[in-house]
Amino acid sequence: SSAILRYVCNAAGLMEYYPPDPVLRFKVDYGLDFRQIDFYPAISKIAYPKFGWMPADEEASKAAAEEVVTHMQFIAKHLVADKPFIAGDRPSIADYSIVVSACLLRVTPSLPIPAEFQAYADRFAAASANYAACLAA
Repeated sequence: SSAILRYVCNAAGLMEYYPPDPVLRFKVDYGLDFRQIDFYPAISKIAYPKFGWMPADEEASKAAAEEVVTHMQFIAKHLVADKPFIAGDRPSIADYSIVVSACLLRVTPSLPIPAEFQAYADRFAAASANYAACLAA
């Protein structure tokens, strides 16, 4: 959960992942909230039926796929914009939350991932050796 990510960073002083600067923290909080409220619900409508966690609904999955692509474009254009990551030069907890959630979409290889979002996810993988190892597995 986003609340747990925030708590752990605050309690352990992991400010490199949750910057104390108010503007940067706002960007991270916005990214976390966008992932929780908008992005992940659309992802779940695509991935959960594939995992057998909810009944398949072809129409809902198709609409969710369009929504996910729109959200990916928004993330790349507005949250990441001209920076490598949401809060700047290094991944924050928002980047972890968003990119790791998007991994659930690997169950639908036909989903058209926008190039800008893929570039962001690739930068994230390059910056996080553990994440890159999980992708390779």
